[in-house]
Parts: sequence; structure tokens; C-alpha cells
Amino acid sequence: MNNMMEGQRLKQSQIGVIPEDWKVKEFSALFKVPLRNGLTRPTAVRGSGIKMVNMGELFAYDRIRNIIMERVPVSDKEKQDYLLSTGDLIFARQSLLISGVGKCSVFLEDDEEVTYEGHLIRVRLSEGYSPMFYYYFFKSERGRTIIQGLSEQVAASGIRGSDLAKIPVPVPSLPEQQSISKILSDLDSKIEINQQMNKTLEAIGKAIFKHWFIDFEFPNDEGKPYKSSGGEMVHNEDLEEQIPKGWKIGSILNCADILSGGTPKTGVAEYWGGEIPWVSAKDVTRSQGYFILDSERTITQSGIDNSSAKLLPKNTTVVTARGVVGSYCMLSREMAINQTNYGLKAKPEGGDFFVFFSISNLVNQMKQRSYGTIFDTITTKTFDDMKIPIPPSWLIRSFEEKVGNIMTKILVNLQQSRSLDSIRNALLPKLMSGKIRVPVEVR
Repeated sequence: MNNMMEGQRLKQSQIGVIPEDWKVKEFSALFKVPLRNGLTRPTAVRGSGIKMVNMGELFAYDRIRNIIMERVPVSDKEKQDYLLSTGDLIFARQSLLISGVGKCSVFLEDDEEVTYEGHLIRVRLSEGYSPMFYYYFFKSERGRTIIQGLSEQVAASGIRGSDLAKIPVPVPSLPEQQSISKILSDLDSKIEINQQMNKTLEAIGKAIFKHWFIDFEFPNDEGKPYKSSGGEMVHNEDLEEQIPKGWKIGSILNCADILSGGTPKTGVAEYWGGEIPWVSAKDVTRSQGYFILDSERTITQSGIDNSSAKLLPKNTTVVTARGVVGSYCMLSREMAINQTNYGLKAKPEGGDFFVFFSISNLVNQMKQRSYGTIFDTITTKTFDDMKIPIPPSWLIRSFEEKVGNIMTKILVNLQQSRSLDSIRNALLPKLMSGKIRVPVEVR
């Protein structure tokens, strides 16, 4: 990226200012085959067959590769026209939100055959054009503006393939398209690697927790698995199971203090827009299973001082208590929460990571114990009613040491991914408009 150049000669075009040596063409001029809407399959026939990209996958993944999808029957004749190939661009014909109309994803690869559903449009480009460059173009503000204008002309709820084919797009040389897309794709690939690594790290943490505190195979004095090495077990009538001798029965509240949240008055401007993240249930759900780095809204110290909101310490586990019950995350720093969440901060004899993984193990119980006629709800009593074996404090401290490095790595990966995301977002409009040029090696 140090080789990027600014200050190149520009010209005005129908899509805005672009470099003098770039062209503008109708999108259809780039097509290898005519664009095509996907297959329609009723719910009754879904469940077996080949994988299908639906609207859910399109909006969940910008770059689609080897993900779990619904399966549908597809005939051999249909496969000739409706299978996806590497580099195919997929656009949303419709969306509940106008901002989602024309959303573009790119299909990268899959170990199996994959088709796509009727609310999506497939675009396959000729070999002289980079699919990744045009994926990023339609991800950029300039590309989104063009699509937005198209959806407003046609209908608020959708676009037609015939209109998508006619829109003007920039056409740098193929080597420049490839150089631009490589810079952006390398950033996205590193973010994806971090995401996959974090899934693996979290799975390892959960496996250690289960091994120690569910299967009771924590290391004994000789470093061997306790239960399978003959560790003494006693029957507990409350749980109706065998637990290690010396352990107690209680709730997560034996190990953690429960903290509530609040909302500053929304009509007081000085309470909002500060530097303190104010975590809603939506923020927690978005960060499910991981550390939360930030929130959609922030408040000021004055908002804290004049409401029931309060600062919660780093490594507090936050659980949604209303609506979507049982989503959870861990605070990466001091933050405030609203009243739809509970915070659980470990007591001295507890451990923050022990509390976090205990909550992950209690999610199904929380959902089963929720109540409410309009919204599902849990209360502090819900936490108190869920009984668990409580290990001795020395074992909890050992667990904290064991998984501490894992959790630290997860947090570092999240922070790095956020930084890479910011870099990509800053580069995207400049690269797509040619305000920053990437030197291309002439071969």
C-alpha cells in the first residue's frame, strides 16, 4: 500500500470524476452471459438436493464460500443455467429496507454444487473483467448510490435485472482492476481469518470448560483427569447427579454480582453522543459469544450521573434479558448497558471467564425459563433458580489462567479486524474513484 499514488489527472464522467485513462461502459457490456434471476422453490420441496443461496445468506455474507445453506431439488437441465461459478456476482432484487435493494455479494467457492433463489440476480462477467473489482465497486458509496437511484426510479422495494444491466460502471485496465481488488481482498481475507480463528479459540475455551466443569475431568493433583482417574464423587440430590467431593451446589450468583442498566433521558442532548459505549440488546446479539468493542449509541458522563445507567467494569459478562433472551458477550472495557440487559461481574472467589463460559452453558435454560405475553423476559430470579455445581476457588483460578491467553487472543483479533475494516472502508471510495492509483507492473 506504500506504492499508492495520489494526484492523478481526472475527468468528469456520467458516474462522477474518474481518471482520464478509465472508461465508462454499460454494465451489460461486461457480461459473459445475460444476467439471470434464480430459481423459485416452494417450502414443501426444500430440505434435500443441492445448496441454495437465499436472501439470508446474501445479507449475512459479502463473500460467499463453503457456508451452510438450505437444500433444494434441481434438475440436470436447470443446473445448466442456474449453478453458481467462482466469481459470480449476486444482487438482491428486493429487500424489506430500501438500503438493502441491490445489495451485492460475490460467490467465491464451495465444495459442492450451489444454486440461487428467485429473489436474487446473478451476473457473470467476461474474462477481461475482474469480478472482485466490481464486487467492491458495488460495495462502495459510489456504487451504492447508483443502485439506490435505480431502485428509486423503479420501486422502493426492488430493482429489475434489465435496469441493472444498463447502469454505467467504471472500467480501468484489467491489471489495475486486479491490483485494486487484491488490496481490498487481502484486507477482507485477513478479517475472515481472524473470524475463523476466533471461532476456533472460543470452541477450545468451551471444550475446556465442559471437560473441567461438566465432565469433571479437571486436572487432579497428579495432572490427570479427575473423574476417570478415580476421583471421589458424591451424589447430589438437587441435581440428581454425581459431583466431585468438596464441590457445592448454587447458582452463578454465588460466583458473580448481578448489575443492572438504565437509559438517560433521550430528550436531553448533553446525555448522548459522548465517549461511553451504551450497550443495547441489539449490540449484545451482534457480538454474540465474543467481546463487544463498541455500541451503536454512546452516552456522556453527565448521562451516567443523571440516570440509572452505570459504568460496568471490563470483562463483565452481559446477557440480554428481554426480547431475544440469552444472547451474551463480554465487555472489552468499561461500558454502560441499558435496562434490557444484565451484567454479571465475578466476585473475588469467582472468575470472569468462568462466569462467561458458565453463561454460555446456561443459555438454553434461560430461554426455557423466560416468560412474558409480548416479550420473552428473564429476571434476577432466573439466574438464582438455575443450579450448577460450584467448584472450589482454586480450581476456578486455574481455569482463569488456562483460558486467559485464549480470551486475550480473541480480543486482539477483534481489535485488529476492526482496524483492518476501518482501513478498507477508508481506501474503498478513493480506490474506486481513482483518487488513489495503484501502480501496475507492465509485463
